[in-house]
Amino acid sequence: MKAVKSYTLTLLLCCTAVLSALTGCRKELCYDHETHGYNVTAHVIPEWELEWRRDYGFRADMEDMLEDIYHPSSTKGLLDGIEPVPGAGIASVSYHESGVVSRRHIDSDGGLLHLMEGMHDILFYNNDTEYILFDGLDSYAEAAASTRTRTRASFSAMFKDETTVNSPDMLYGAYVEGYEGVLSKEADSLEIWMRPLVYTYLIVYHFNEGIEYVRSARGSLSGMAAQVYLRDGRTGDEAATILFDGCEVDTANRTVIARVRSFGIPGYSYGQSLSSLDIPDSGAFTAGIEVMLPNGNVWTQYHDITRMMRFQPRGGIIIISGLSISSDEASGGSGGFDVDVGDWEDPDIIDLPLS
Repeated sequence: MKAVKSYTLTLLLCCTAVLSALTGCRKELCYDHETHGYNVTAHVIPEWELEWRRDYGFRADMEDMLEDIYHPSSTKGLLDGIEPVPGAGIASVSYHESGVVSRRHIDSDGGLLHLMEGMHDILFYNNDTEYILFDGLDSYAEAAASTRTRTRASFSAMFKDETTVNSPDMLYGAYVEGYEGVLSKEADSLEIWMRPLVYTYLIVYHFNEGIEYVRSARGSLSGMAAQVYLRDGRTGDEAATILFDGCEVDTANRTVIARVRSFGIPGYSYGQSLSSLDIPDSGAFTAGIEVMLPNGNVWTQYHDITRMMRFQPRGGIIIISGLSISSDEASGGSGGFDVDVGDWEDPDIIDLPLS
């Protein structure tokens, strides 16, 4: 009887050792599967298009107008540094033919993207934004980006039905349609073109007189697109007003300068002819400026910029000239909204998600 018990115990111990070894082997193979097994793996190679505006034939005219205000060397300085930089990382959203949606992240210079076997549509965008809000990512056709809303107590809306928003962060996007994932030990090369979805407007406010009274300045840009679609870069039809701060005061050239990022004008698609745009001759786009004066008052003006925006739907140069602040406005009189200095420091900025 003792011999039988001893044999049984030995057999159990041997079985346990074998099972432990097999379990450990399976666990190790599972961890190494993505590296050594057959996979659907794409080596994503991004190319970043670093453009701050699209040229629709109005570029030379606006640069000539700049040179009427600035010395040519100063004009070049205005445009230096406005070009965007690549994103710090890339997010991907793959839409499998089965309906499964997968999200992955890779480095800004590319990397390996693991996918399911079968057909995919894939969206790519930079993942280092702060104010960008994404919506509809469960469908590549509906995936869109917008920016956060904000308020400003002293702002007098020219378009009462427009939401006031922050200027969006720099955003790029790429779309790959009908990518077939095939099992292989070797990664497939997938080149993508990261195209800008956000562009920059260089806004120059030129003063005939009174630039010496400008202590600081901020502004608004009304009539701009509230969202952009990631798949094809078209802008939505809804308009919004961008509120921006941090304008540069150039006393020597009597200008206030702003560099404002935007999705562009509403209802516009890449490749669309400008003649097909349904934009009136005036009243569709407005640029505002608020100037803090030495007496603590705020001098405010709004200007119709529709003509310039008609030919610059995605970034460009906006010039507003002939501005003047009198000594009476700067000393005793009120040139605009009479608000406290505390209001100028923007404690009323509120970031809220767009509905």
